Amino acid sequence: MHKPATHSVITIVGAGFAGTALALQLRRQLPQAIIHLLEPRPVPGPGLAYSSQQPEHLLNVRPRSLSLYASHPEHFA
Repeated sequence: MHKPATHSVITIVGAGFAGTALALQLRRQLPQAIIHLLEPRPVPGPGLAYSSQQPEHLLNVRPRSLSLYASHPEHFA
């Protein structure tokens, strides 16, 4: 007889900002889950959007408006 899993296994393809932010939110909401991040770059997090050296890719938003957590509005900054 097959025993059902007691935890979730989640795989996120792409560990840029969005994938890493998703992993962080899932970790808070599902602390027992096994989370895999698949990313070809050596460091997760920045991704293409935040690792560009091109001046036309400058982030044009106040950092205090970018928090991942509503209860910690200064988190991103």
